[in-house]
Amino acid sequence: MLIRPRWPKPLPPSRLPMAGTKPSTGTPALDSRSSGVLTMSSMYSTRNATLAGLGNIEKRIIAHLKGQNDILRQQLDKARTNLFPLGQPQERVFTVVAYLVRYGTDLLAGVLEACAAHGVALESLSADP
Repeated sequence: MLIRPRWPKPLPPSRLPMAGTKPSTGTPALDSRSSGVLTMSSMYSTRNATLAGLGNIEKRIIAHLKGQNDILRQQLDKARTNLFPLGQPQERVFTVVAYLVRYGTDLLAGVLEACAAHGVALESLSADP
């Protein structure tokens, strides 16, 4: 599930690492920005910024999935419209006249040739009792 029902509970202060410490040694990491005072507020602000970043990533993923879902829905609607024009099967809406207008009279000759090849096979099946 991509959407979390709620944010995780914050860790108690005793379980959080001290701000400004090196992860490997546990000794304070002092730099030019640090006054040497370890505060819990800096840890909470870092955690909150991280959670906000994760929330933004989650929103982008959801927007992408919604876009994919919309594309799929459009493709299914197009297929449904082509298979069932006017809500009815194709053969009830489009007659041979529509295909003759589109493809010309050569269509009938092509259909007869295709049927002739299958006609031989059907005759051989009907001859065997």
